[in-house]
Amino acid sequence: MERPLNDKSAVNKGYASLIISHAENRGHPLNIDQKAMLLIPNSPKWTSCYAWLKDYFSFVADYMPNTDEEMHLEPCEMSAIYEEYVEFYKDDLNGVIDLKQFYNMWDSLFPHVKIRAFKVVTGILLIYVPALF
Repeated sequence: MERPLNDKSAVNKGYASLIISHAENRGHPLNIDQKAMLLIPNSPKWTSCYAWLKDYFSFVADYMPNTDEEMHLEPCEMSAIYEEYVEFYKDDLNGVIDLKQFYNMWDSLFPHVKIRAFKVVTGILLIYVPALF
């Protein structure tokens, strides 16, 4: 009889960090999908959260000029993005990861995605231009 696959398996975080650093030292850095495969548990709620974050950032984030490495989001709270994720998966039977796990996933797999700081700009003059009809 074949043993069922452990659906919640993940590599020990210390061992995963060792693999990631070894690959970088050898000149073969792992891409984000390969890192995710090592760092997140192989369960539907974890993999769906990873896919949701990856899609969300590709649709909403802006790349910084002259670089492909750092992405920025409009000013908002991380908890607001988490709430969007929870709302998206509210009917999913597998459930969602909790807020702390969401932050940890963001921090470990998407450190290049930052929330742009909100800056108040004063002195903007709005000019009314009447229609030219």
